[in-house]
Amino acid sequence: RVAESHGARELIAVATSAVREATNGDQFITRAAEEAGVEIDLLSGIEEARLIALAVSVRHRQSNWRQSLVIDIGGGSTELAVMKNGEPTTLISFKLGAVRLTEQYVKSDPLGEKQLRRLRSELREVIAHRAPEIEAARIEACYGTSGTINALAALSLRRRLAAVGGRMARRRLEHSLTLAELRAINEELASYAPEERVRAAQLNRQRAE
Repeated sequence: RVAESHGARELIAVATSAVREATNGDQFITRAAEEAGVEIDLLSGIEEARLIALAVSVRHRQSNWRQSLVIDIGGGSTELAVMKNGEPTTLISFKLGAVRLTEQYVKSDPLGEKQLRRLRSELREVIAHRAPEIEAARIEACYGTSGTINALAALSLRRRLAAVGGRMARRRLEHSLTLAELRAINEELASYAPEERVRAAQLNRQRAE
């Protein structure tokens, strides 16, 4: 009904990591078709990475960069795509979503040093076997999507504007972060308790967790 109220002539519904791995994923898709009349296309992780990459390419006219990397951090998985002249050449899907990792490794918040080391070790171990492909691509620019990355970009933008007395527009434009800035924000947020992330970093409560 919402889609129809906006004049949509076709409804395309897709499901990603949560439904891919749910024990009742097939039942969910069947019930959606029977009770709501919605046919859901269950995407593989690789197809999800491909579609995200193409969307970013269109949005940012990525052909300006010969070699680039697209990263999307979801709740259950993280998708990467190496792009050449705006076309995906390497597609990767890791089971490294923000919610999944939180449930598996975060036993206290803020994280203890031991938990943080274990989490980072797991990330490196999983990513390591695909890292040579990405390094060989000689990436010139990296594009991040998803709520997690947008939250980090918004935090960075707010701080830069505050430093010069500016205000953030209601509709935020794209924002660039340096690797050094991203690392600094990562270390800072890891040291905060959830309430501190909400107050000091101005993250919404869901992202703060």
